[in-house]
Amino acid sequence: MKTRIEEIIFNKIDTAEDDLGELSIFLHDLRKQLLSGKGFAYVMPSIVISTVIDLYNQGSYDSVKDICLHALEHCSSYTEEPLQELYYRLCQVLARMKDRISKAEEYLLKALDFNSNMQIARRELVNVYLNQEKYTKALPLAKENYNRKSTNSYHIEAYFRCLLNHYPWNTETEDTLN
Repeated sequence: MKTRIEEIIFNKIDTAEDDLGELSIFLHDLRKQLLSGKGFAYVMPSIVISTVIDLYNQGSYDSVKDICLHALEHCSSYTEEPLQELYYRLCQVLARMKDRISKAEEYLLKALDFNSNMQIARRELVNVYLNQEKYTKALPLAKENYNRKSTNSYHIEAYFRCLLNHYPWNTETEDTLN
């Protein structure tokens, strides 16, 4: 199926000299198919990811969750980068859905399996731990994030929250807070 879509796209590009209007209509139709849950839009990771980002920004968390789960379950041809992005977006939306926070942790850890240096996923994982009051898990990661980028306000706040809530305080924690 992927080769058929590629063939259509290349034919559209080859036959359209100055007018890519038909191609933009084709891509728009793929996006509509994705939103309806039907069609072949999943073969184009860029369409999936841009749609997921737009839906997240609109607050359509259930749609984001459904599209990400479907893509992750059925699109084995995706490369590492789109998979990493989908895991991150899925856990981001699950973290916003209070009843799904443990799933957010699971998917963030999967995203970090692809790229352990993905700063945004590391930051979100600290927030997930903080929301679950898992301060012992959050503290080392928050400290590492802070040490990597000590001017990042998100890292400063998360590290501070971890330190405040990690009882009993040891000498190092007291020194850091002072």
